[in-house]
Amino acid sequence: MYHITLKNSATKSWLLFPNNPEKIEITLGVDHKVYDLMSQGETVVPGCRQGKRISFSSTYPKSNTNIRPWLENAIETKEVLHLTIGGTSLDRSYTFGESLDVVIDSFRYWEKGGEPNVVFFELVLIEYRP
Repeated sequence: MYHITLKNSATKSWLLFPNNPEKIEITLGVDHKVYDLMSQGETVVPGCRQGKRISFSSTYPKSNTNIRPWLENAIETKEVLHLTIGGTSLDRSYTFGESLDVVIDSFRYWEKGGEPNVVFFELVLIEYRP
């Protein structure tokens, strides 16, 4: 069991997601440059590490009127947030209450027929590195 929290230091507010997702996906990329040399074929120039991308999908009760406005406000104001994923051993940097600075890359939400009291959502966060 784990919990996912986002904290906004600027507004001194935080958001605790009520339902855990089935999976949390963490992607680490590198910005390699690939060049095609006419006589020698392809060559790769190693690049810098990109920020981690953290994504997950879950649900929240429609009666919870705080989640959508909180996330939309963080997007509109371009706030840097502190992500905490506690109680899991996915990756050392995400365990036991350690935090990671992130910005919201995308937030999608929808409702499904037959489930009138549930809001489904997908959230993608990108590691913020000043």
